Amino acid sequence: MVVSIASGSRLILAQEIRSARGGQYKFVVGISGGGTSASVFDHWFSEVLTCRLVLMRFADLQKNPLEAVELASERFQPVWTDFAAPKEFSVERFLGSTSAGANFSIGNGLCVAIILETITPSTLSPDESAFLQFQKVQLTFSPRVRDDSVTV
Repeated sequence: MVVSIASGSRLILAQEIRSARGGQYKFVVGISGGGTSASVFDHWFSEVLTCRLVLMRFADLQKNPLEAVELASERFQPVWTDFAAPKEFSVERFLGSTSAGANFSIGNGLCVAIILETITPSTLSPDESAFLQFQKVQLTFSPRVRDDSVTV
């Protein structure tokens, strides 16, 4: 069976950040790539798909990542690798108020996501494969430094 993928199709792997608050966020993913051959892999992850790591704020109480507002995004280019040596990619952003006495709006919550999106339509034949293996997913948070001299 031949699989056809239309331009603009998206695959989203998202996770809500529980008890989110203002501070420095760093989302790191360790990825290995494989498939039928390096050339098939390179075709899919260089010409057909674009890949991004994203920090997002949910737009509503449904917490649908398709409706979320992107706060930070970094493109990454996966590579054909040995599974023992994944390549790391990250996105990092301070999500907090930069003004004294003001709070950062968490809104309906924050989430992290890995988004793959087609930039050109393509087909995958039954004898071809290209895949990503996520070997590490880590979110680190450093709270905003509290300035006790600020009073409101």
